[in-house]
Order: sequence, then structure tokens, then C-alpha cells
Amino acid sequence: MLFQRKINRIFSKAREKREQIEANQPEAEELPLEAKDFFAMLLSAFMVIFPVVLSTLAILTVIGYFFFFH
Repeated sequence: MLFQRKINRIFSKAREKREQIEANQPEAEELPLEAKDFFAMLLSAFMVIFPVVLSTLAILTVIGYFFFFH
């Protein structure tokens, strides 16, 4: 392949740089959920997903209305 040595050199330098960054970062600790965290996550998910689903259904309803009744 054309420029294979250059490509390999770029990948090896990127790998070395990534290994250096990973070595300097401390391990991430997994935090336990508090009492009402799960409810808050569910509520926020519904607040994000519900309007999108509702608007999509409204658009499909309007399109269906004009397709079948007009």
C-alpha cells in the first residue's frame, strides 16, 4: 500500500500518546446511586423522550388525516 510506513508511524505515535494519557489519569470510581437518583433519571428520560414521541405522533396523525380524509 502506498505510504504504509508513514501510516504505521502515525498510528504508533497515536498509540504511544494515548497510553501516556491513560497512564496519567487516575482510575474512575463508580459512585453508588443515592435514594432518589433512579427516579430522577427516569423522570428526565421521560421529559426528553415524551415530547419527541408526542410530536411525531401528532405529525403522523395530521399526515394520515390529510391522506385519508381529503
